[in-house]
Amino acid sequence: MIGVQDIRLMVNRLLKRERVGSTVSGADFNRFLAVANADEAYAVKSLLELSQDITDSVRTYIKSVNYSPSTNYIQLPSDYLKILSVRAKNGSRWEDVDVITQMEYSSRKHNSITQPTADYPVCYEMGNYLYFDPVQTGTNNVALTYLAMPATPYLDYYVNLVGQEVYLDESVSVDANLIDSDFKLYGNDGQSLTLTGSPLSYYSTTVEMDWPDESNRVNIMKRVLVMCGVSAPDQLAIQYGAQ
Repeated sequence: MIGVQDIRLMVNRLLKRERVGSTVSGADFNRFLAVANADEAYAVKSLLELSQDITDSVRTYIKSVNYSPSTNYIQLPSDYLKILSVRAKNGSRWEDVDVITQMEYSSRKHNSITQPTADYPVCYEMGNYLYFDPVQTGTNNVALTYLAMPATPYLDYYVNLVGQEVYLDESVSVDANLIDSDFKLYGNDGQSLTLTGSPLSYYSTTVEMDWPDESNRVNIMKRVLVMCGVSAPDQLAIQYGAQ
């Protein structure tokens, strides 16, 4: 599986091939990586909306959560990307809730034929909330199934005593004595590094990509290559970079 370290190595190797001596900084790489990851997530969302095909890759990010609302709305999960289904309790049975737009709701609310009822409830998104009509209150009265946003990958690094960026895998640590003194104070985000243990050590905050399908990782890699200025991130270039 392609990991964030692999992408960084490919980027710098291909940049050096095209423009001698060129590399991309750790800060820029992580910014490009986050954008590429989000773009891939929204591309998967768009494909799902077109085909409704739940692939193994998509299935990994399907989550379900129950709510016990006390008002006419619930707050959507922080990692929410797309609603797949909503159900609400109507007495002893569960009803499918029709997910509509605000405009559709306004139209249906004032139409005696399509007005929401306990047997035909509706909901609509507004901001980070999901509003219901009729109001759904009670313990575990609402069940939401949604497509979650994949974790944002991040490649942590430090600057060593000779001014070089050294990249870190997940769950590793480095002796604080090997880190540049200024970098200890300002890190890669203007904040001092958190050093713990004895001897003092810095623990990596790298977040690996969690896409289970290699094709999604390849797509992210291609996007990062483009953003870093690699002119033709085709399969040949990717294979070259992996060598």
